[in-house]
Amino acid sequence: MELVTHDLASLPDLNEEIILNFLKVRYTADIIYTYIGDILLAINPFKELSIYDTKMHKLCTNLNQDAPPHVYALADFAYECLKNSSYKSQCCVISGESGAGKTESAKHFINHLIYLCLGNTRLELQILQVNPLLEAFGNATTLMNDNSSRFGKYIELSFHNNKVVGAKISEYLLEKSRVVFQNIGENNFHIFYYLLVGLECQSDKYYLTNKNGDHLEFNYLNYFCPNKISSKNLRLDLMEKYDQLINALNYVAFLENEQTDLFAALIGILHVGNLEFKSNDEGYATFIYSENTDYSLMAIYELLGINTGALIEALTASLPTAGGRDEFIRNHTLEAALDARDALAKHVYSRLFYWIVSKINNTLSYDKSEKSASSIKEIGILDIYGFEHFQKNSFEQLCINLANEQIQYFFNKHIFSLEKEEYGREGINSIAITFNDNQPLLELFMGPSGMLKKLDDLCKLPRANDLTLIQNFNKDFSKNSNYIPSKRSELNFTINHYAGKVTYTGENFLEKNRDSLPFRVSELLKNSSNDIISEIFSNGSTPQNTIYSSYTVCTIRNIDKNSNRLSVSAQYRNSLEILMKRMSESRPIFLRCIKPNSSKRPDDFNEKFVLLQLRYCGVLETIRIRREGFSLRPTFQEFVDRYKYLSPDSFVKYDSHTCKKILETNNLNNWRVGKSKVFLKYYHYEKLKVILDEYNNHAIIIQKYVRVWLARKEFRRRFERSRREKYKMAEFLVNLHSKSSSIYQFVTKTALLKLQKSKEIREDSNEIQSHRNKVERNPSRSTNVGQSVNAKIYDNLNNKVVNGMNKSPAKKSSEPKKGPVWLYGKITRGQSEEFLKNKEIGTYLVRKSDSRDGYSLSFKAENRCRHYMVDALPNGKFIIIGEPRVHNSLKDLIEYHKKHKLSNWNGYLSVPFTKD
Repeated sequence: MELVTHDLASLPDLNEEIILNFLKVRYTADIIYTYIGDILLAINPFKELSIYDTKMHKLCTNLNQDAPPHVYALADFAYECLKNSSYKSQCCVISGESGAGKTESAKHFINHLIYLCLGNTRLELQILQVNPLLEAFGNATTLMNDNSSRFGKYIELSFHNNKVVGAKISEYLLEKSRVVFQNIGENNFHIFYYLLVGLECQSDKYYLTNKNGDHLEFNYLNYFCPNKISSKNLRLDLMEKYDQLINALNYVAFLENEQTDLFAALIGILHVGNLEFKSNDEGYATFIYSENTDYSLMAIYELLGINTGALIEALTASLPTAGGRDEFIRNHTLEAALDARDALAKHVYSRLFYWIVSKINNTLSYDKSEKSASSIKEIGILDIYGFEHFQKNSFEQLCINLANEQIQYFFNKHIFSLEKEEYGREGINSIAITFNDNQPLLELFMGPSGMLKKLDDLCKLPRANDLTLIQNFNKDFSKNSNYIPSKRSELNFTINHYAGKVTYTGENFLEKNRDSLPFRVSELLKNSSNDIISEIFSNGSTPQNTIYSSYTVCTIRNIDKNSNRLSVSAQYRNSLEILMKRMSESRPIFLRCIKPNSSKRPDDFNEKFVLLQLRYCGVLETIRIRREGFSLRPTFQEFVDRYKYLSPDSFVKYDSHTCKKILETNNLNNWRVGKSKVFLKYYHYEKLKVILDEYNNHAIIIQKYVRVWLARKEFRRRFERSRREKYKMAEFLVNLHSKSSSIYQFVTKTALLKLQKSKEIREDSNEIQSHRNKVERNPSRSTNVGQSVNAKIYDNLNNKVVNGMNKSPAKKSSEPKKGPVWLYGKITRGQSEEFLKNKEIGTYLVRKSDSRDGYSLSFKAENRCRHYMVDALPNGKFIIIGEPRVHNSLKDLIEYHKKHKLSNWNGYLSVPFTKD
């Protein structure tokens, strides 16, 4: 098939076979992006493509009509709408099943927004560092995706005057159960594997090897350990990921002691998983003491900072309150002890994750006192876990698929339902719109008598179990067409999702929904000697769901007040409702991600697999709606405000007549004008922008000539004034030449007075110099006048700023401290260029910037000097603005770039500049 268009909505014929063949031809040619009107379709290539370079960044700007379909073009569209639209906010909804490429698309979308802002500040670079940080703690390898997001996130970028001023992350339902259990062929969260390889050189400190120096194997990692890595490439990849993690933590201003406590807590979690229990003769759990478990207890004591004797007691027995007064001991069964152990690990990990998100948000937030809320616009990016269908699907998959149902409903509502309603209100002849409405399924889950309400009710009953839950489901919902009771297993049931049928097992549904932590374990964690652990449990650190800050709907759960605690499903339901409300207040754009095959293979387009996704995404109907419908619907005032300069009339009114006249004058067709709005096709926006830009360019040319005319007029005025003043000066000099004139006598008298004053100043100066010579002859009172400028500057620097340079205690000496020869005080850009102009390429110096707080790196390059801004981060580390690497000191920064090139200079720093 010839590639005559990039837009499915412009195909002359429309059926599934044509669409499928069209996409296959493009995919085979490595063209992974295709438009459906203003909706972008992306097919995961499962390989690296060279389509995300600077050239593509430049191409996808200002709604360039020559730009191909691309995630950058979608980001550009959102940015242009943010600048020009009456909508305060935009949001990009990225959807698709697990492994379809949603997370990568979100990263590319954000990268291009930063590029469009000409983003090169510390804040914008910090935003880019958030992704590797969140992926390390929130992503894992699954059967469907090697880098699967195990949490949902909504990233909001805040803009002021079209520049990024802050960012905020809202996270949803971290799959904490993965910490303690993974299906066959799957992994735990990436962070654990990064640490085991990255901390090998500190294995004693973090208890990664036993007393014999052998690597430990951890139960929670299915007994993975670094010495089992047979692939050299895998080890190098894990080490590289660890380095990226450390760099990201430093960039986002995590302190060194925070990183140490964080890593200690994470390794401590792994040791918790190595605690072992057995049943005694009475059927109660007892701890198994052995060389391995004793070592893990020691590690838990050091890393998690809790009393291990009290911990064993808390895991094997509980002290529930009877009637609010008396306490009695209730011994745990083996299953209960293991559940308590795993609950400890899950809660510590999840709270560490929420603490990290909170730290990131604090770093990326903007000062609200400096900018009014009305001046801030936002672009939100929704990257939520994809639809999942495994061999065994549990509570987590049900919640994940519920979120995908909610996103599909949001898509249906905006593409189909709202469009149809608005046509009716505005008196536009409505096209026939049909689609698969999944609202009944959402009612099954989230209705007043739905499945989640039933689940919460049974969680309050102490004798309820998973079997009674499924029995209640079967009783109440068996007549619902979307619910199918299982005929093979008492604990199974099937849901008819928009993406297909999924069978769930009800095993552990109640416990996972309660998400409880034994009270005594919680108290131990509150009193931990690990500062982060004690902080997150003392402050009741729970899922941030930072979107709550705008819409307070529910009370954050408190593990110490179980009676008032919201269940996991209740919190999740509330957060989804708030998210949908927030997104509904924005102008949405959609990116639909498609997975070409289930085996994650490149260059493999499975037609049946792709067609199934196209069907449940409603692509065929979406194409028809975008072809026949009107995706842009500004009000009369919005339209006239934006395009009034395209009107042939000098004075315009905000009415339908003006709108029609603008559209007709500029030869646009296939539009409609309603009662209060203009209805435009998705391509009209770009066409109008081209015409408006042409007018603006003409206006700029006219302004240029007007400015020239005004400048010449001003020049003539000043020239005439200068001529008159010269004439007056000449007349003045003629009068001055005559000694009898009063002017001559006045000037002579003034000159004599100045001469007398100058003589007095010289006498005072001689007296001061005499006193200075006496002082200099007395060594004890020397002021080291000859001390070099850079040594004085260094004298005021903390040792760490330069290097941690004098790590040994300073010795008392009358000698001035010597700083590095390349460090200078506050000198100007021009002065540094004068110093370096005749030096060899690569000669460098670091100077205190004269125009901003911070430093500048200046060095000699080919034909000129180059200058880079250097910032000190709050954690005492240093970055070159525009470079991703964080350095512990200025010396480390210099040494690094003696071996590594800067991103936009093909050379290395070589020798420091020194004054001859």
